[in-house]
Amino acid sequence: MNSKEKDQFYVNQAIGKFPFYVKEYINYYRSQKKSYSTLRGYLIDFEYFFEWMLKEGLTESNSLKNISLEELDQIKRKSVEQSFIPYIADETFNPISKKLGTSDVTVNRKISSISSLFYYLSNIAEDDKDMEPYLRRNVMAKVQHRQIKDNLPEKAKRIRSSILFGDKEIDSFRQFIADGYGHTGISKIAMRRYLENRERDLAIVSIIISNGLRIEEVEGMEVDKISLEDRMMVVRRKGGKIRTLYFSEIAKQDLADYLEIRKNRYNTPEDEKSLFVTKRNNQGVSMTKRAMQLMISKYGNAFGKITLSAHDLRHTFATRFHAKVNDIVKLREAMDHDSIQTTMIYTHVLDDELKNAINEVDSYTSDYVDEDTESVENY
Repeated sequence: MNSKEKDQFYVNQAIGKFPFYVKEYINYYRSQKKSYSTLRGYLIDFEYFFEWMLKEGLTESNSLKNISLEELDQIKRKSVEQSFIPYIADETFNPISKKLGTSDVTVNRKISSISSLFYYLSNIAEDDKDMEPYLRRNVMAKVQHRQIKDNLPEKAKRIRSSILFGDKEIDSFRQFIADGYGHTGISKIAMRRYLENRERDLAIVSIIISNGLRIEEVEGMEVDKISLEDRMMVVRRKGGKIRTLYFSEIAKQDLADYLEIRKNRYNTPEDEKSLFVTKRNNQGVSMTKRAMQLMISKYGNAFGKITLSAHDLRHTFATRFHAKVNDIVKLREAMDHDSIQTTMIYTHVLDDELKNAINEVDSYTSDYVDEDTESVENY
């Protein structure tokens, strides 16, 4: 079961514990082609909200499923801002950090999720009898998001510290996956797994560095949607958009090496569509995005980039693209960003490098040789 199937299973199972209007909300956004990953996130956030209502005595019900629309209509803005937001910010358990509390970014995402539900109930959903909205008022429309103090330069510094920076480090990391990891003193079991999977692992890393794909997009890639000859692939991007993308010569070679062993080494069935597979019960099955994330973190940690993640490889592509091409509009398209403001962060990631470049130009000598002249086409 891949991540999409797991998300779909979760949504189908979890929806039963919510009121009827939440089920209608989910079905509405299913019809709008929202991904199951997004719908799962909504349900998780809704559960926080309804559990808070139970905890604060804002409902006469003793279960999530029976919380009424009338009770939602009576919630006051003051309660949300002074009780619910501190509840999710300070009192809820974070399974990742293993601590109480969560970041302002996550708090704002949960506020947005709840706002989406209230907007649907007050502006889209209608009572079958009198055609009136389910809610008379949308209290969440008045609730302010938490102000994020972080700015683009600060975010850029964090990105700069965690990505692979420059051709040499990218090449070194690829070579480390191809051969170097086997010389780090790993156990015999780890060595066996490494030798079995290194072609696949390198192909995954290369395709992200070549295209800046999100990890869920890599997970969804299908073997019959790849053309090595044309260096072309058809990918389902965020929001269900189908796009034709191109990849580099290096990614092409790494994909070709993996495809040579995909069927026989993993005992992959003919009807397995997923491009990247893993062996389970002696058979090749779709590799999940979580397994890909753990794989990248494993290599990153051994390489000395202890915080390297799949998303950092996406940042690596974007930073390198901007350095080589310097076209923010093209970068936005390549990264599949909704807003160009999101893309602008990569102009700040390169600030330190630009300062160094100015110093080099000012102290130019005839001995200066530019060693970093390869085209972005190579990746």
